Amino acid sequence: MGLMVSSGPVFFSEEKRQTIHQIEALAAGMLAFKLTNTSQDGRYRIVKEILADPKKDVVMQNTRFSPLRGNMKNHSSTAFQLCLCAISK
Repeated sequence: MGLMVSSGPVFFSEEKRQTIHQIEALAAGMLAFKLTNTSQDGRYRIVKEILADPKKDVVMQNTRFSPLRGNMKNHSSTAFQLCLCAISK
């Protein structure tokens, strides 16, 4: 899942192309990771915590968006687009 961030006609950013990525394990031996993506220009940060269950077809994800400059009014919630890609077996 990738996010696109916009504050209207002035600013647009695609998470997968315009952020600095950091990944860390949440716990040793678990399929649980924390992904931190910070925009290259320092405007926002997206933190994702992802947990998978190897015995079931389940992936859970918690996503948090934080503006680093300005406030949420500068990043209209109507401008966010959630891009989900279906994966076929």
